[in-house]
Amino acid sequence: MENTVWYTILIGIGILVIVATGIILNRTGSPYRITWITLHKLISLAFIFLCILGFIKRFRIETISSAEAVALTIFGLSLFTALVTGGVLSHKNVKIFILAVIHTISTILLIGALILIVYSFFTHS
Repeated sequence: MENTVWYTILIGIGILVIVATGIILNRTGSPYRITWITLHKLISLAFIFLCILGFIKRFRIETISSAEAVALTIFGLSLFTALVTGGVLSHKNVKIFILAVIHTISTILLIGALILIVYSFFTHS
C-alpha cells in the first residue's frame, strides 16, 4: 500500500505541473518558449512512466475489474490523443484552434480516467 501512495503522490504532483505549464504555454501563445515546452514535455514523459510502473505493479497483484478496464482504455486513448495533438501544436507554424480544444479535452478525460483508476485502486486494496 505504501508504494501505491507514493506513486499517487508523484502522479498528482506531475499532473499539477503538467497542467500549470500547459496553462502557461496557452497564455504565452505561439511561438512557445522552449523552457516551458521542454518542461511540459519532460514532466509528461515522467508522468507516463510513473503511470505505467504503477499500473504494472498493481496488476501483478490482482486482476482488474471491468470499470478499471474501461477507465484504462479511456486513459490510454486520451493519452495518445494528448501526445499527438501536443506534438502538432508545439510546431512553430501550427495555429489550429480545434487541435488546442482536442488537446484540452483529451487532457481532462485523461485526468478524469486517472482519478477513477486511483479511486478504484484504493477502494479495492
